[in-house]
Amino acid sequence: MGVAPVDSINDRHQHHTHLVFAMTNKTQLLIALAVLCVVDAVVPLFPVLGLVLIYVVLARPPWFLETVGQVYDTEIGKKRGESVG
Repeated sequence: MGVAPVDSINDRHQHHTHLVFAMTNKTQLLIALAVLCVVDAVVPLFPVLGLVLIYVVLARPPWFLETVGQVYDTEIGKKRGESVG
């Protein structure tokens, strides 16, 4: 039985870390939406998705427009105030 060299252990750790940070914004958004859906289904007395939707419609937060722009790969949200077309 041999002991694994320290370099190979570090390489595996760096590879795993690289995979974690390689998630795209779309993947992160889908994971967040899936978690919200599960919470919304498990706790029916507190409609999380409905409250988030109401907040987005009424407050029009900049992060939502930027996220939509990233999902659809457009300039929406990057140049606020300019028409995209």
